[in-house]
Amino acid sequence: MLPTKTLLSLLAASASLVNAAAVPAAAASPDDNVLVLEGPFPINATTLETRSSSILSKRADCYTGSGINTPDLTELARQLQNDNPDQLTYLPALSWTAWTYGSARTCVYNNYVYDNTHVKRWEAGWGSVSVKNQCCYTPYCGGGKQQGHGDSGLAVDIVVKPVGQGC
Repeated sequence: MLPTKTLLSLLAASASLVNAAAVPAAAASPDDNVLVLEGPFPINATTLETRSSSILSKRADCYTGSGINTPDLTELARQLQNDNPDQLTYLPALSWTAWTYGSARTCVYNNYVYDNTHVKRWEAGWGSVSVKNQCCYTPYCGGGKQQGHGDSGLAVDIVVKPVGQGC
């Protein structure tokens, strides 16, 4: 068994390798129009209370509003599905991660209390495309929520929202 200090050092080193290719959120502004990965972050009680529980569905739940420029959402989804689509992002129990591009943000939530999973960029892009196709009929839209799955088969919520709104 490894000493706790060694184990923590290994975990910190592996976490930095996983996110090495991502652009830090603080280093990019919405005007840069670059894909930015955020997370994973723990889900807090407020987040759980404000979102409805997931059900198995292929239909997106649409949000009202017009904070997302639809072409930004199209590009976000394109990059997720075409640029290294098999890259996995670790999503521990009760956590979320997000990608942003321009005015669009795609958040992926793992609402399970004890189960961890990984989500492919392709899956996040698929959920973004599904929301766009079902909810965004004009140049601007409010986003929506679609259920996807992690590599372990766990259901995850894929939520598209304006970049100004937190996950």
